[in-house]
Amino acid sequence: MALIKAIQEKIDTIATDHAPHLKQEKIKPYFNAPSGVPSIQHFYPAIFQIFRNNKIDFNLIPLLYLHNPARIFNIKNRGFLTPGYWADIAIIEPTFEKKTKIMHKTRWSIFEDQDINYRVFATIINGQVAWLNSKIYETKSQKIEFNN
Repeated sequence: MALIKAIQEKIDTIATDHAPHLKQEKIKPYFNAPSGVPSIQHFYPAIFQIFRNNKIDFNLIPLLYLHNPARIFNIKNRGFLTPGYWADIAIIEPTFEKKTKIMHKTRWSIFEDQDINYRVFATIINGQVAWLNSKIYETKSQKIEFNN
């Protein structure tokens, strides 16, 4: 409950480190194991589930995950749906699937077998569709620039 209260009142941003560690690396003793877990695929669905379960305003999600990081790290032309900015968009939809198909190369996740009632339907990066209804599309990368 303290974490939920902090999300509502004190936390400036929520992020993931996209830690692509294999299970064999993670089962080492604590101080020898790399930190983090593979979570990029599950981040948005899990955040939506946490917010729904704890009745947190969904409008905080773009603030904590997009707007504030762009402001805090002074990232140029990102973090907002604004004319002239790069269109980086995730479209999330409710789902009733009980099992999540793991798409990343590590083939494991702490979110495996969890009831998460959302999925990423589409991802648009730099204005280009990168993921649409379970299909990956190649995109041209665009370097992230920081304001001076």
